[in-house]
Amino acid sequence: MRILKPHTVNWDQVYRFLDSASKKLISAQKILAIDEEASLEQAYAAMLRASLAFMFSWGVRPRSQAITWPLLISSGSISARSTPES
Repeated sequence: MRILKPHTVNWDQVYRFLDSASKKLISAQKILAIDEEASLEQAYAAMLRASLAFMFSWGVRPRSQAITWPLLISSGSISARSTPES
């Protein structure tokens, strides 16, 4: 079963996702002193946004929104050694 599908690289979209991830991470750092659980949720959302930006930059996207970065790595669909063409 393929868990990735092709996605046309749109650099404006990639930069928007990275900007959103950055804002969420800054928010997580501010929230940490008040509520650790809420901070963790924000940091996780930042990680997901950054992961999607990375995937989009390689011209792929998950087939389902339920697919998370750890699942992609563990399945071997994305690795540090893969190339966009592979």
